[in-house]
Amino acid sequence: MEFEAHLAGQSLSQMWTVNVHPRDEIVQRADGGFFKNLYGWVGIDLLNTTSEGMNEHGLTASAQTFRGSQYQSQEQGYKAVYSLNMVPWLLGNFKSVDEVVAALGDVRIVQGPESFEKLSPGSTHNHWTIVDKDGRRIILEYVKGLPQVHNDTVGIFTNDPVYDFHLQNVNQYAFLSDQWPSDLGEFTAQTEVGTVPQVVGHGFNLRGLPGDYSPASRFIRMFYLKQFSTRSAPPADETAAIEIVTGINPP
Repeated sequence: MEFEAHLAGQSLSQMWTVNVHPRDEIVQRADGGFFKNLYGWVGIDLLNTTSEGMNEHGLTASAQTFRGSQYQSQEQGYKAVYSLNMVPWLLGNFKSVDEVVAALGDVRIVQGPESFEKLSPGSTHNHWTIVDKDGRRIILEYVKGLPQVHNDTVGIFTNDPVYDFHLQNVNQYAFLSDQWPSDLGEFTAQTEVGTVPQVVGHGFNLRGLPGDYSPASRFIRMFYLKQFSTRSAPPADETAAIEIVTGINPP
């Protein structure tokens, strides 16, 4: 989820470490060559590669599992980057989102390494959110072998299916509101238990908000909670962001 601080983040449930990757560090390419970092970054590393991080120019990249991804094939005359090494390639070579978009036509992003896919199925199938210090945000995913670049105007990102689906799925919950249910007036009736219907508790304005942890439901939940909660009081720090994501007020 993204906020006005122009960075992206996610919750992590796997074994991870925080590492500093200096300039000139070497990362293997899929075509047998190597690329050398132009810029240093701090990253959260899983499976011996960075899955999320920020470089010295404020470019942030975050990988999310996307099993529907279909990458490119290696092609003569193009450098090839493994999908699992996409975040290191982004953070080590680019200052801005515009630079990233301009460079996509000069490389081929291929699935792999195969050894990691065997070790952790699905680990090499990802899509990415990329944010720079100026607030430019995109979602990058590979569908049917072609790069799909989406301007990220909602600041929410989960997993499968394709990003377009998540955006269109928001329309199915247009009945949700940040306002208390209105007085039903003439549509009420007097009964032996009092006036019905009437609001007998709180939260009815969010009735129907998904509560499960599927990617589609998480996207909807974060979209509406972020929109509603930040309207009057935008989060000022990481604690406020945690409250929105978890529903828990840290001590």
